[in-house]
Amino acid sequence: MLIKYFCSPIDKVGMLRKTFNFLLTISFLTGMLACSTDLEVNAPYQEKKVIYCLLNPREPFQVARISKGFLNEGRSALDIAKNNRDSILYDTNDILVELIQFYPNISIPEKKWTLKPFTEFNKETGIFYAPDQLLYKTENVRLDTQKLIDVRYKLQVTNKITNHVSSGTTELVGRNFRLSQPAKDDVIANLRSVSFYSRIPTSIRFFRPDNASLTEGIFKWMIEVTRSDNEKSIEIWEMTSPGKMGDGDNGQQIFGTVSAGQFWRFLRQEVETRGNINVIKRKFIGGELILTSASSEYKKYRDVNSNYNPITQSTPIYTNVTNGLGVVCSINELIYKVSLDGLTQDSILVYVPEFKLEK
Repeated sequence: MLIKYFCSPIDKVGMLRKTFNFLLTISFLTGMLACSTDLEVNAPYQEKKVIYCLLNPREPFQVARISKGFLNEGRSALDIAKNNRDSILYDTNDILVELIQFYPNISIPEKKWTLKPFTEFNKETGIFYAPDQLLYKTENVRLDTQKLIDVRYKLQVTNKITNHVSSGTTELVGRNFRLSQPAKDDVIANLRSVSFYSRIPTSIRFFRPDNASLTEGIFKWMIEVTRSDNEKSIEIWEMTSPGKMGDGDNGQQIFGTVSAGQFWRFLRQEVETRGNINVIKRKFIGGELILTSASSEYKKYRDVNSNYNPITQSTPIYTNVTNGLGVVCSINELIYKVSLDGLTQDSILVYVPEFKLEK
């Protein structure tokens, strides 16, 4: 996510702020010279769970990732996380992971679901070990989307050996998306199908659902690729434009724009990245416009944890997990089927001939 700050050079307040920042920097550097360089690596161990949970009421089950913090002398945390899965994971028999539905302001009994461990094998290479990943999930569960004002969800993790409890709480993002542009008769009829036009900017407008603080829009295109050995495969090409869309209150209209030339730049970049070796032809077989709205906890996590400044002593961290780190939050999605209009498909042969389009 990109955050931009604007300040007028003739703004007196801005000049005072710059002067203050300069003095603060000098004071900070002076203080650094006076600080002790001693660091106690082998500090007394304190249990610190690391919890990530993204609730989605459109899914039939909910998933969480649970790990633990650790201390080690002589090896980097990055190396351990990538190569020593046992050092960052709890024994699945030692912890109890529960999702709790409760109503803080009305007298409705709470519900609890226990999350069971399972292994996911499709994780891409990253900070943590791959391709397998230990996760926890509920059985089939229906989250309450009828009482959004009152209902809350808590993910609670209990170490059955030490009785150490960590938890995070969030509200749900509502389902009441409503697309207003592009407005088509078939959209109004809830068939959810819109056309994508490349010749003019594509404007996307919709009404933000309840409890949403951040919304992003992406296009996913399904491409059938035929290679020289007549082998066919389906690839998903993800266009992250329009990306983050405007802020607003619940029920307020939010909008984003895909520029007229963005589609062609996207196709060229994808072809260049994926390569054309042994590719005979490609064919568009479908597409989706996905609008994703997230809760305030997710937005705070994104805003704070991406706000890194190399002059500070440490990266700022946002967490809503008590007795731990991480984030428990929620999202909701709206998905529309998208097709390329005929003239756009014809234009691919002119603007991006290396795509090797088959109509």
